Amino acid sequence: MNIIRLDSMVEKVLADLQEEMLNDVPRDTSKPHVTELIYCLTKSYLARKFPMAPTKQETLLFASGLGLEAVMLKQFKRAEVLEVDGILLSLDFFPFDNMIGEFKSTRISSGPTKEGGPLEERILDTGHWRGQIMAYMYAAKVTSTVLIVLHLMGDYRPPFPDLTCWRVDAEQGELDAYWQYLLGRKGVLVNALDEGVAPTPFKYNEDWECKTPCRFRLLCGSGAV
Repeated sequence: MNIIRLDSMVEKVLADLQEEMLNDVPRDTSKPHVTELIYCLTKSYLARKFPMAPTKQETLLFASGLGLEAVMLKQFKRAEVLEVDGILLSLDFFPFDNMIGEFKSTRISSGPTKEGGPLEERILDTGHWRGQIMAYMYAAKVTSTVLIVLHLMGDYRPPFPDLTCWRVDAEQGELDAYWQYLLGRKGVLVNALDEGVAPTPFKYNEDWECKTPCRFRLLCGSGAV
């Protein structure tokens, strides 16, 4: 038996996935997707104005997330895209009648960590999950949602994968306030797209976003935008 590494096949797989990611970007500048508003607005602008192949890391994270979601949620009724105030939202699934659900995969430990803190707090402080969940609840006119979390590394002791499920509740006032925040960000992005001037780099993002793989990082750092 002999084994030969096929780097050319790796490039083909990545190219196909990258093309899918580029085609996944909404084209109507007046109707941004909610994820474009939650995450870095400069990146959202550049992704529309200057489509660029995602990095290898971005591509693989995108593909693994979609693949896991397809397997984990195939037994549930899938939701359609909603539009509220000119913002598009793609709900993951309906676990029960009159209940929406969100699926996430993460490297967060399902067990205790050195940093401490309850698992539920660590989950809601992950990236922008909290904001995304609140936006979906507002759009669906509910104050509770089911969150399914696949912990890829479990508690970091073999066997690694673990699964937790949560009910997330929010006050309507909290949801209303967050939606107003999103509408403000929508105004920034839509105006930027109309005027052809990118939102100020490093102003409309969280610090952790620039520490993750981003194909536009060099543009922001060089002063080109």
